[in-house]
Amino acid sequence: MALLLSAASKQIRNDGDHHNESGEQYKSADDQHAFVVPSQAFQAAILEALRSIRNEEYAKERQERADHRDWSTPAFWVNVALAFVGTLYTIFAALQWRSIHRQADIAERSLRAEVTLGRPDGILAEILPPSIGHRLAIKLFFYNSGRTAAQDFRIRVAISYGRGNPKGIELGPEPVRKQVVVQGYPAIEGRITSTIGAGAVQPHIAYSDEALVPDEVDSIHFRTQEIFFFGKFEYSDGFGKEDIYRTFQILFDPDIRDFVVMDGPFRGGRDRYPFNQST
Repeated sequence: MALLLSAASKQIRNDGDHHNESGEQYKSADDQHAFVVPSQAFQAAILEALRSIRNEEYAKERQERADHRDWSTPAFWVNVALAFVGTLYTIFAALQWRSIHRQADIAERSLRAEVTLGRPDGILAEILPPSIGHRLAIKLFFYNSGRTAAQDFRIRVAISYGRGNPKGIELGPEPVRKQVVVQGYPAIEGRITSTIGAGAVQPHIAYSDEALVPDEVDSIHFRTQEIFFFGKFEYSDGFGKEDIYRTFQILFDPDIRDFVVMDGPFRGGRDRYPFNQST
């Protein structure tokens, strides 16, 4: 028993010493780490940063839920349907406007004046009886097949045959009237014009530049002479700001003894006839 009591007392003393040593160690450790305790401002900044991150994540999550919810709501599909209907209506309106514009153009063209060379029966021109010492005369016919009168109609023609070459004409469009200065005073000059009514035919006599000689009179009289004539005509019908402008080229072919329409006259940068023979 004495031995047991002695051993127990020794164990109690050892345990007490051990606790004292541990307490001293803990105290020493607390003393060593006392300087790393964060300040209140630093702690507040850390908490604020964590709070901001949490709020951003929460807002992002809420926006994702709202986007998903918008796709599945009736209001969203109503807006989609309205946008689709609006697009279809816009396309239909554009096509309708285009159709109306096209119909207006067709109606305008059907009402405009349309002057062409030749009579309705197909006769383009006639050679008037030639005579020695007089210029060659050819009667041209111009037919207005439109529904509006052709106003300010004017024409220029150059005739070419055998040795009789024309002096030349300007193939480009010319204004019906232009302002000039005569002896220091302003004036207006212009071509002699006429009006071709709707459905009417107007003749025009064109003359050569030189008088005929006996051989030319015989060849023209017996229709063995080739004759070229070139020209242009212009007119207005009140629909457009610019006058309508046309050119023509006709050949009298002695093989068939009739007039035929040819291509041209070719302008291509050469706005005058006759052209340079080397070109």
